[in-house]
Amino acid sequence: MTRAAVALPLVALAGCDAVFGLDRDRARDAMGAPVVVSGRITQKYLHGDPGLVLVAETVPLAQSEAPTAVVGGKPAELGWSASEGIFTFTANEGEPYRLLYANTEYQLTAPTLMIDRVIPGRPDAIAPQPGTVLRMTPTSPLPAGANVFVMSTGIFSVTKPNTVSPSELSLAWDSAAFRGTPSLLDAAKHDAAYLVTFADDAAGYEVMTSYVRLSVTLAQGQTTTVSGPVSPVLRDRCVTVDPAPVESELERVHAAFPALRNGEASWTLFQAARPELGVPVAYTVASDRALLGAADVQYGVPFPSFGPVMTYTAQAWSSGGALDPTAYVTYLQQLDTSGPCRVQPPPTGVAIPTGPRLAGVAIAEDVTIGVPASEDAVLTWKETPGSLPSTSYRVSVFEIDGAAATLKRDIRTAAPRAVIASELLHDGGRYRLEIVAGNGLPGFAAGEVTRQHSSYGAGILRTGVFEVSR
Repeated sequence: MTRAAVALPLVALAGCDAVFGLDRDRARDAMGAPVVVSGRITQKYLHGDPGLVLVAETVPLAQSEAPTAVVGGKPAELGWSASEGIFTFTANEGEPYRLLYANTEYQLTAPTLMIDRVIPGRPDAIAPQPGTVLRMTPTSPLPAGANVFVMSTGIFSVTKPNTVSPSELSLAWDSAAFRGTPSLLDAAKHDAAYLVTFADDAAGYEVMTSYVRLSVTLAQGQTTTVSGPVSPVLRDRCVTVDPAPVESELERVHAAFPALRNGEASWTLFQAARPELGVPVAYTVASDRALLGAADVQYGVPFPSFGPVMTYTAQAWSSGGALDPTAYVTYLQQLDTSGPCRVQPPPTGVAIPTGPRLAGVAIAEDVTIGVPASEDAVLTWKETPGSLPSTSYRVSVFEIDGAAATLKRDIRTAAPRAVIASELLHDGGRYRLEIVAGNGLPGFAAGEVTRQHSSYGAGILRTGVFEVSR
């Protein structure tokens, strides 16, 4: 690695401290009077009812699930009522604080916070153990050449099974790709599994064409065999896909990141679980990565309580490695299913994060960045011009070990800067950041941190891997 910086100049450190309120004496002198920050955390589990309709069950938090707060660089004394989900702490008016809950850190100045957390799955989930296998035997063979997946609801997952034959498939349930709380399926608790197939439509896109609904209760450490008839997906809905806006967005991404020479524009149609809750879970219904022109996409949504959501994405990358720098924009649009088949384009023009600097040093692939021991690190970035103003930002900190990336923390802010806690960065550690600018949380700066618009865009930058020296 090249060593861009091994020590941070004192003048730079002082400047960053002043911005974030970490130079405590001067910052407190400049800030307003003490103010009590208060907030409420609501925890909801998303699972099925007897009709397999998805319900959001509010479950009280435990005393041990209290958030923590940092004010002026020091831990703040926090009042906490677990039964009500209410917390309080004292800050100075206008002073940035950091509230950590469920591995998400909110860096704000708002005097009130409302956090609504939706957890896909049941609160009484039982984690599957090795040897737990779901064996599926459809009553008729699946379509030849079909792309097959197992999707589940109540306990949410989507996984490609092992195809033994057209009439027999199996899935090691402990290795399923869960979209929430991992658990055994239990039909008595209104979980369901679907064996679904995808095939190419004559118009050139891939679409869900058939499914087998399976009522199954898995036995821990055993193989459970279930069967059911193959039903066609009723493709009674239609949306016209127009690739022109997303192709223009790809040109904009390339212009902002000329070193990322490869690129792709794509669309995906999802069925989203209770999309009014902020799209906690979504499964693919149709997709196409070869945007050759406008097309009418005929599709169906066979799962109860799921609604159609379209995403358009324009992505640029360097050489295609999993950890290479990447930049892209993505737009999500909840579809109106009334009326004739028509184009439903989302508004485009979201800003894209650029030029990230950690501890005053530009982040680049294979660079080593010096951060003083026991000090938090300040991250700043800029944005490309966009017609959609950013309302919030997210920084995801990943630690890299070989080819594996482990999420250390999500940080959410109302401005293009964030403080990365000292305990997240260790000497010799290798890291990657994902920086997101979005317009889907209009009330974020005022403390409405999870109430999302039904349609929104995001500009995303994934940095190359860098090293930290302390």
